[in-house]
Amino acid sequence: MLRDALAAFQPQEIGFIADPYPAYDELRRAGRIHFDERTDHWLITRHADVNALLRDRRFGRSYLHLATHEEMGHPPDPELQAPFWHVVRNSVIFAVGLVPLNMALALMLALALSRRFPGVIVFRTVFFAPVVTSAVAWAIVWKFLLQGEAGFINQILAHVGIDGPNWLREPNWAMAAVIVTRVIKMVGLNMILYIAALQSISGEYSEAARLDGANGWQIFSQITWPLLAPTTLVIMVLTTIGSFKVFDHIYLMTNGGPENGTLVLAFYIYQQAFKFFATGYASALAMIMFVLILVLTIIQLLLRRKGAM
Repeated sequence: MLRDALAAFQPQEIGFIADPYPAYDELRRAGRIHFDERTDHWLITRHADVNALLRDRRFGRSYLHLATHEEMGHPPDPELQAPFWHVVRNSVIFAVGLVPLNMALALMLALALSRRFPGVIVFRTVFFAPVVTSAVAWAIVWKFLLQGEAGFINQILAHVGIDGPNWLREPNWAMAAVIVTRVIKMVGLNMILYIAALQSISGEYSEAARLDGANGWQIFSQITWPLLAPTTLVIMVLTTIGSFKVFDHIYLMTNGGPENGTLVLAFYIYQQAFKFFATGYASALAMIMFVLILVLTIIQLLLRRKGAM
């Protein structure tokens, strides 16, 4: 049988050097490979192990079969079984942290840059430039900036006597670091939307309010903010959807870690579908994410309609 032939196989005898990384022996000791005599196939569970075995040159692709852990006869790898509710919790934390921060910063920038003064175009360009910057390049640059002692951010903090953490490797800081980098990249888009909305508001309202003795805060809270409500709703919906769809920053900066601390729903779906090949489960997760975003969007629309009544 194939197993007996491989057991007696000596790579040196056919004229090439044996693979310096004996994949088969490592997988066998780890219990991640099993020979099924019924099908005459080797059963494994990870696509990366398939590639390792093919590099071993003793296995043909036709003899390799990606199996479930039930077929392997041992319990699932804990890596495959990150609790679903833990992933949902991470996604909610990411959205709750990102959406208010993004909207508040975008509004403050819009209020400052909606006026005309020398250099306003330059400032608008600077804040909008990250939006059109490649997400891959942005995430990689920030990954280097947020490294431990060698990171630029921690070097700056060290100059003022602050011992910065290893931002992307500590569970208590990784999520916050990803949220902040995402906000900095996308805040420019919401800023432009708010600027357009502010410039569409007639100046007659604020002038009339000043004649009646209203101060700046009263003008903003009683006139400007209510008139910005439609734009705020659009920004809230779009930012919420974007926060649940985040993938590139997670993939490139933390890969879902540390300790699954940044494992959000979109990245979890990718893992299940393209890393563990649990396509059915991944499809179900995608539908859950769609329903979740739909429900949140409907709630936001209902709250806006109720507030307008």
